[in-house]
Amino acid sequence: MKIDNKNDLNLPDAPDFISKPPKITQEELIKQCEQMLPHWNKIRLQNPQPQFNGKSFRFVE
Repeated sequence: MKIDNKNDLNLPDAPDFISKPPKITQEELIKQCEQMLPHWNKIRLQNPQPQFNGKSFRFVE
């Protein structure tokens, strides 16, 4: 990475895995997400939910 006189970065071209996203259908993406949901729900439900005390907050100036 070299900075020339114009203060522009001389960056190399993006690698293929960044410039070309994988070709996947919407159906395949939904299927993958459905398979991951039980795992993420398990993690989400392990943490205790904060109690709601029924009071909202506001900034006092």
